[in-house]
Order: sequence, then C-alpha cells, then structure tokens
Amino acid sequence: MLLTACISINLVIAQTPPPKPNDANTPLYLMKSDYPVPYGPVKAETIVASIDKVYSYLESNTPMRLINKITKAEITDLSKTDHIGYYGTGSIPA
Repeated sequence: MLLTACISINLVIAQTPPPKPNDANTPLYLMKSDYPVPYGPVKAETIVASIDKVYSYLESNTPMRLINKITKAEITDLSKTDHIGYYGTGSIPA
C-alpha cells in the first residue's frame, strides 16, 4: 500500500510542467528581454569595423613626433637630437 502511494505520487510529480523561466530561476543573460532592443547579436565584422575606426582616429590625431622644447620645431633627424625634446601630442592632451 505504501509502495503504491509512493509510486503514484512520483508519477504525479514527474508529470508537472517545468516552471516558466523568470529572473528568480534563470540567469538574466539567458532570458529574452520583454522590450524592443535596437540591436541584435554582435558580429565579428562589426567589432572589427569599430576597432578600425578607433585605431584610425587615434593614428591620425596622436602622431608620434619628437618636438624640440626650446624651438617647438619637430625633430625629423633623430641622429642630431640634442636631448631636449619631448613627444608631441595631437588632439588628445598628454
């Protein structure tokens, strides 16, 4: 009798549907949002394009150049440097 009751309880419990996912029983990063988002999954091409934009901006606005502290002229011949130079900045301050 006890065995029959245990088996019937297990059958009833085993047939209950799984709980609906919510923020209490599912990690948030696995849940779909309930609101519209203007973006989708990130693709490798978009990441590379964004990094290339940042790189080209930094490359064009922060050139590596050596400036004479006294004359403020750019030192182009590094063999004739007089040890009073500093690295010049572009649009990004040092």
